[in-house]
Amino acid sequence: GPGGGLKGEYFNNISLSGSAVLCRDDGSVDFSWGNGGPGGSVPADGFSARWTRYIDTAGGTYRFTATSDDGIRVSIDGRW
Repeated sequence: GPGGGLKGEYFNNISLSGSAVLCRDDGSVDFSWGNGGPGGSVPADGFSARWTRYIDTAGGTYRFTATSDDGIRVSIDGRW
């Protein structure tokens, strides 16, 4: 978005299926929820999240780094 944030969509399952139960603008993807969760009706465990953002970049090589306790998938231009 224009503010530089990401669209956060949170699901009460691990497969990103169905409708998101929480949608919000997140400034970055940098969370440490501990024993909690993202809030709303999202459970503390067994949930999934999807963050989307459009950015226009110059061609080149980019490195994405992530740490997770349950898994991560990254899609660029709809490709895994």
